[in-house]
Amino acid sequence: MKKSYLLFLSAFLLAVLVACGPSEGIETTTPERTEPEVEGEEIIPRPTITSVPSDEGAESLPEATEAVEEYPPPPAPAAQPEAVYPGEEESTWIILPAGIQCEGDGPYSDLDEAVLALDEAGVIVVDQTTIELAVPQACGQSTSEHFRVQILSAGLPQAENLGWQLESE
Repeated sequence: MKKSYLLFLSAFLLAVLVACGPSEGIETTTPERTEPEVEGEEIIPRPTITSVPSDEGAESLPEATEAVEEYPPPPAPAAQPEAVYPGEEESTWIILPAGIQCEGDGPYSDLDEAVLALDEAGVIVVDQTTIELAVPQACGQSTSEHFRVQILSAGLPQAENLGWQLESE
């Protein structure tokens, strides 16, 4: 098996050497140089690349100018806060007691009147409800009924001026 393999490999290498070797039987000739045909003593010029001396026809670099007095330019204006789309504003729940024990009603007789007062103060009301809270039974304390309103957080200072309090969690 080894002998046939070596014989095949050597025959293959010999064939490659014969195919790639120099050819002795073919004669090569170089073409003779001929002069171009001249019509009326004029030779049509061929395009050539010629070097141009650096001083002739070369463009000069622009000259540096003096800096403007306001350089560097003033900083860009501060970025404006990102606009919030309706419905994506941060909201807060606030509460107000409906009345005081032993004294009667509070500043508003019902929830609609309380919401109307918030609207007049520029507070945007998102949701509203009435809740019952556990409170101590004593005169001068708030009643268990409270008005609970959800507002946009931007209106919290105006609501606090009207007596509303941020609901504790």
